[in-house]
Amino acid sequence: MGLRDPDGGYGAGDEQADLAVIQQASVGVPYSATPDQPVSEWSAAIYRALRNWAEDRRGQWAWWDSTPGYLVLTIDRLESDEIEPVVLHTWDEELTVELRHWDAHFPDWNSGPTDDPAQVAAQAHAVADSWLSGNFALAVYFADEKWCGSRTIEANEDFHSRMADIESIKTFGPTRVELRWADKNRLKHFTLSDGQIVFP
Repeated sequence: MGLRDPDGGYGAGDEQADLAVIQQASVGVPYSATPDQPVSEWSAAIYRALRNWAEDRRGQWAWWDSTPGYLVLTIDRLESDEIEPVVLHTWDEELTVELRHWDAHFPDWNSGPTDDPAQVAAQAHAVADSWLSGNFALAVYFADEKWCGSRTIEANEDFHSRMADIESIKTFGPTRVELRWADKNRLKHFTLSDGQIVFP
């Protein structure tokens, strides 16, 4: 998973705007799968495919009234611990997995085309499970408070060299980077000076 930046169309350019996307899921209308909360056929199929998986992870479903209606699933706790949330939503007839300042869209055409909601759901929840299990972190770059780009870093990779590889976002002038994990206690902050990571 590569480095994503504001010019690539992968999110808002500031922290507050991107936080709003995550927070929407927690203030939406709880979904009860009843006729008074109509959703697209796609959303209904994804809901059926993910319902048991989401229940096992204490996920919360929200319904958004549009044409057609779509669903937002938020997982923000593991057992009793609050975590860096992962959000899955069915807007625009896709299944999107979102972290703050990073997203991935499914179906994953690199794995072969499919319109099967069960296969698409499996692709998406594999990424979500990988995040929840701590298999990868998210490096998020800022120029003061403005987002400059994000990249995933696998747990077995060299974090220092991966975080220091900022050639493609230098023009945005990043001054700091946050290394985020699902476990909020693992959050780390680093400063950038002259395009280089300043490690503590």
